[in-house]
Amino acid sequence: SLAYNVGALPTNPSSLTLASPISTPGVNALPTISVNGVVNGNTVRLFTNNACTGVPITSTASGASKEITLAIPLTVGTHQFYANTSNIYGTSGCVGPLSYTYETCPSGYIHVPRNTSVGTDSDFCVMKYEAKNNGSGVAVSQAEENPYVSLNIGDSKTKCIGIGAKYDLVSNPEWMTIARNAESVSSNWSSDSVGYGVMARGWSALISSGDTWTNTTVASSTGPECKYNIAANSCASTGNHLYRRTLALSNGEEIWDFSGNVWEWVDWSLASGLQTGPTTCVSRWVEFTDVISDPCYGGVLVSNQILPAISNGDSSEGLGQFYGGSDGGAARRGGSYAFGSITGAFALDLNRSTSIPFSNVGFRCVYRP
Repeated sequence: SLAYNVGALPTNPSSLTLASPISTPGVNALPTISVNGVVNGNTVRLFTNNACTGVPITSTASGASKEITLAIPLTVGTHQFYANTSNIYGTSGCVGPLSYTYETCPSGYIHVPRNTSVGTDSDFCVMKYEAKNNGSGVAVSQAEENPYVSLNIGDSKTKCIGIGAKYDLVSNPEWMTIARNAESVSSNWSSDSVGYGVMARGWSALISSGDTWTNTTVASSTGPECKYNIAANSCASTGNHLYRRTLALSNGEEIWDFSGNVWEWVDWSLASGLQTGPTTCVSRWVEFTDVISDPCYGGVLVSNQILPAISNGDSSEGLGQFYGGSDGGAARRGGSYAFGSITGAFALDLNRSTSIPFSNVGFRCVYRP
């Protein structure tokens, strides 16, 4: 007998959907698009015109759908995407469009990639600097002036919402997204290797916690000339890595005073309205390595809400400490100018009332496209 197999032309893809970000508009200039209804082994081709002509982005399907990430950043505006598939027998029809609108972050804000493991499904924008008062009570992100402090958490959230549509106080999932991202960048570590040495914790020195000086106020200025805390209330353009005020993100963005300078109010969740954290945790400062023994851990408090990704990470590595407590659950994060080893990108204090302002607590706003 003789077996003879006749190949078939590939069928049209069933649809195109956004994989990252999951909605439009978005601040990701290199979105990932899922081409669905394809056949394993066929070549999937992504285009920007409805004739599926020109130079495509191609990838081989390994299942019923294939995700393709753009290689060249988009320009600001709305873009249309189309796709087809091909094999040795021919090419399918052209399917689309999928529309995606790319917008940039507002002035003074930086782009943060999403992290679904800590609760952010879409990219977002966050203030590059701690919120400042523009002189009229409006919260702005700028290097000039001192942080906007002495507001309680509710008033801080109101200031962010008051900027305009899509603005809000940074939430804990967003804070964790930034912290985990910064933690994964080698240049934020003194050894230039993730998890080794110390992670920069900024303007934060306190003699009693092992530092050689104590700050009594916020940084005198913000900019390249004041990037490092080098002595009591003093700064310079170079210095000890532990006291560097900037953290880099994986996409090349830079954020100032994410740890140190002043504490920052954090809305506990992305749900509507102001949300507070648990009030059943032990009222004392503990290392993150000891949080797992806290009675509230594993119940109302889980690792992705507070802990660094590296195992056994604690304040000796510049990551900060945790305080539970029962006084209202208003969350403040990052530490302050004179909190020493308590300060760090993951530092968290839940023992605060929602109604009380503090002179060493500011805030940071986000923009969600």
